[in-house]
Amino acid sequence: MFTSRLLLRFYLSLALFIVALAAFWPGVSGGFLFDDYSNIVTNAFVQIKELNVASLWRASHGYSDDTRQLAMVSFALNAYWAGIHPWAYKVTGLLVHAVNAVLVYWLALRLLAFSPRIQSGQRPMAALALALVWALHPIQVSSALYVVQRMETLCFTFLFIALLLYLRIRDNQITGQPVKFWLWSGLLLSFVLAALFKESAVLLPLFCLALEATVLGFAGSSGQRRFWRISYGAGSALALLAFVFWAVPHYSSLEPYGGRDFNTVERLLTQGRVLWLYIQQMLLPLPQTIYFYYDDMAVSRGWLQPLTTLPAVVGLVLLFALAVYWRKRFTLAALGVFWFFAAHFITSNVIGLEMVFEHRNYFALFGVLLLVVELISRLPVRDGPAIKYVGVTVLVLGVGFLGVVRAATWGNPILLATDMTSKNPNSARAAMDMG
Repeated sequence: MFTSRLLLRFYLSLALFIVALAAFWPGVSGGFLFDDYSNIVTNAFVQIKELNVASLWRASHGYSDDTRQLAMVSFALNAYWAGIHPWAYKVTGLLVHAVNAVLVYWLALRLLAFSPRIQSGQRPMAALALALVWALHPIQVSSALYVVQRMETLCFTFLFIALLLYLRIRDNQITGQPVKFWLWSGLLLSFVLAALFKESAVLLPLFCLALEATVLGFAGSSGQRRFWRISYGAGSALALLAFVFWAVPHYSSLEPYGGRDFNTVERLLTQGRVLWLYIQQMLLPLPQTIYFYYDDMAVSRGWLQPLTTLPAVVGLVLLFALAVYWRKRFTLAALGVFWFFAAHFITSNVIGLEMVFEHRNYFALFGVLLLVVELISRLPVRDGPAIKYVGVTVLVLGVGFLGVVRAATWGNPILLATDMTSKNPNSARAAMDMG
C-alpha cells in the first residue's frame, strides 16, 4: 500500500515536471529584457571565458550590492557555455521553475493533510491541481522566463525545501519521534543557500510562524510548546525592534527616494492598491491586466488620491484581521492569507523599490491558492463531489491555456513588445522595447 502510494506520487511529480516544462517551453526562444542587460549581458563579472575557481569567485561578486553570490555564479556558468545567447539562460530558468512546481506539489500534499474536508485519497490529485495552477499561471511566466529572476526562483527552491524539512521536524516532534540531525542541518543549509541567491530568504521565519499560527498550532509536548512559543515570541519582538529602530530610519524618507518620484509614505499607500492588483491578477488572470512593465502605476499622494487608496488599505487590514480571527477554524485559508502578506513583507514595505513587479508573487500565489482550496473544499454540493472535480479541471485547463499563450508571446521579442505596448500604451519601458 505504501509503495503504491509513493509510486503514484512519483509519477504525478514526473508528469507535473514535464507539463510545467512543456507549457512554458515556447517562451525560451525570446530575448533578454530590462535588468537582464545590466546584470548579465553587459556584466563583465558574469561573462566569463574561462571556467576556474578564480573566474567563478569573481562572478560571485558581480551583483551591485555584492550579494546574491550563487545566482551570479549560475549566470556565469550559462555565460561560459552559451555566451550571451538568451536561449540557454531561459531553459535553465524554466528547469528551475519545473523543479519548484514539484516541490510545491509535495508541500501542498503535506498541508492538505491538515484539512479534514479533503480525504486522504483525494489529496494527491488536489495537490496536483494546486501545483498545476501555481506552475502554469500566466503571472509566473515572467518569473520563469525573465532571466534575472532566477535569483528569485532559485531562492525559493531552497525555501520550499526548508519548509518541507520544517514540517517534517515538527511532525516528528508532535508524534513523539526523534528528530534526526540531518533534518536540522538540512534546514539550516537550505536557508543559507537560499540567502546566497536572494535576500528573500529572510522571510523563512515568517513563513514558519504562519505555519505555527495555523495548521501546526505550536503543538507538541509541553516543553516543545513552551520552546516554540518563547522562541517565536522573542524572535518577533527582536524583529520588531530591528524594524522600528533600524529599517525604518535607514530606508524611509519623507523626500522622494533617489531616482524615484515618491517617498516612503506615498510608497506604502500605493502598495495597498498594488497588493489588490496582485490578488486580482492571481484570481482573475485576464491577459489585459498582466503586462510585465508597470512603470506608469499611479502613485497614491494621499489617502484619497486616488480615491481607491483608503478602501484598498482598509480592505487589506480587514483581510488580515479575518485571517487572525478564523485561523483555527479555516486554517488553510488563514495560512494562505498570512503567506501572501509575508511574501510581500519586504517588497511592499519601506525600502524604495519599484512599485510593481510580477515576480514578487512567485510564493504569494501559493498562499492565494491555499485560500481557494479552502473555499472549494467548503462549497456545499448535493449530488456528490463530481461537480467540484469538473470545476477544478476546467480551472486548471483555463489557467494553463492562458499561461501557454503568454509564454508563447514571450518567445517572440517583437510580438512581446507589441503586446506590452498595446496593453499598456503609457509605459515608457514598453515603448523603448518596441523601439
